[in-house]
Amino acid sequence: MENICNRILYTGQQYDQITNQSKSEGGRGRLGTEATRAQNAQIGDYLEEQGYKVTGGGRGPEEYLPEPSGSNKGSNYLDVTATKDGNIVRINTVDVYADGKKPTTREQNAANSINSKTGGSIILIPKGAGLGDLSNILNN
Repeated sequence: MENICNRILYTGQQYDQITNQSKSEGGRGRLGTEATRAQNAQIGDYLEEQGYKVTGGGRGPEEYLPEPSGSNKGSNYLDVTATKDGNIVRINTVDVYADGKKPTTREQNAANSINSKTGGSIILIPKGAGLGDLSNILNN
């Protein structure tokens, strides 16, 4: 299958920084806070409404990308993976700096790692930004 995009895409939508707030909320873990889980489910629902088949994440198990060496360190999980017409869309909701747009260094490094493993691109949506600019990204 072919990736729908050929570079890391940012939704570019401004929002209030919630990273510190998220750390104090209960239920964080690998899948994130309840708010992050709800956002990922919203993204999955939106993709299904647009005719995509969600193959990982959203409300189900996330796509797992192992480190080539087999180590757990350096492995990645995708928040939402979906396919349509032979194209793969991979999306992560990410923590961003105070500007509301730029992913934190940890999130950017994870995005770079995912791209190196998939040969494609990942769409990054700031946590707390809902769908961000996803409809415009998918329609371009």
